[in-house]
Amino acid sequence: MENSNENVDRFDDEIDVKQYLIPKNIVNGLIDNFSIIRNKLSEVLDIPPATTNEHASGWWQQQSGDDQIVLRAALTAMAAPAMISQISIMKGNDQMIQTTMAQESMRVEDPCFLIGEEGENIVIRRLRNPDVMTSTIQLYLDSGIEQGELEFSFTTEIDDFHTLLGILDLYRREYYQALMEHEAVPSEFNTEDVRRSIEDGHTYGDPRWMLPFVLPVLPDATVPDQNTLNYSLYDLGKTGIFNISGDYAKLTLADPSELLCKEMVERPASIRVTNLGFTQDGKPAGMTSLYIRSKNLIWYVNIGGETGATATWASIDLDKAGELLNESFTPVGAPSTVKPAPAPQRNKSGEKKFCSICGKEATWVEQYQRYYCYSCQKYLDN
Repeated sequence: MENSNENVDRFDDEIDVKQYLIPKNIVNGLIDNFSIIRNKLSEVLDIPPATTNEHASGWWQQQSGDDQIVLRAALTAMAAPAMISQISIMKGNDQMIQTTMAQESMRVEDPCFLIGEEGENIVIRRLRNPDVMTSTIQLYLDSGIEQGELEFSFTTEIDDFHTLLGILDLYRREYYQALMEHEAVPSEFNTEDVRRSIEDGHTYGDPRWMLPFVLPVLPDATVPDQNTLNYSLYDLGKTGIFNISGDYAKLTLADPSELLCKEMVERPASIRVTNLGFTQDGKPAGMTSLYIRSKNLIWYVNIGGETGATATWASIDLDKAGELLNESFTPVGAPSTVKPAPAPQRNKSGEKKFCSICGKEATWVEQYQRYYCYSCQKYLDN
């Protein structure tokens, strides 16, 4: 997990719920003590190995009965989530907010949990249901600004989407530069400048710019050479949103791209939601969506599509954003489980042995007269 408590705290104004702190090194111990069955999706949370189960038991006994009820559900959500949603919100140019939402149940009316980190603790917040997160995101998309109306949608290949993000960032740079120089904003650009804009997006991970904000969900994206970029520009030219010169040296904005570029200059909120879950037949699945509040409009971008190779842009209203969020926060299929390790057995002397790698208590195997760590799946050295 890479989420800080500072990031989770940024939701305070929208989500007024109690915060729970669990030491990182006892989370796995608590899960083991309760024999909670895990699934593969829990590995996304990257919970560190436990120290001792006894330490976990001692901490647990210090919690109140009401807190134990909430914490037990949170542990189940971490060990065997039906869905995990990684949510990143860039609020204007001032705040980058990140959190992870884990859903224990496939029932959308059931509680879910925000999970973050604070030093050596895991931070837990219980939401009554995913609708709370939907409403919070809608608040960011509303931004207290009157929304315009426009029917606008188009689809590109993922590689062309990557190029388009570089163009949007280039236009934004040129916009600010034109203001400083008291000049008009250009509508024609050198394609070599487009390539440099893409290179900057890969070099500087500044989430205030479109390409760096989206790159974490484009793991295969690389800076194109000029020939590869030309193919992408050709594809974008075919959509009609740009005009490309015959020698691929110049790119000129058409009406659709001029509108899109202008709208992306001022962004009160840019929101990235990656949902990780399972299909109806239990296979791992995921999807990523962008929700962008520009000066006049709300934009939705579905990254991947049905084939995993497209990106579709559309202008939507606030109600439609809520529908799309609710749909994305609805688990589809039940996850497969991971068989838990058996309870540790000890030799006749009752001696305890702990794995030097993961720190968990090892099991005595009478047949081989050795201790075995089921977590690391190896025998301990005598």
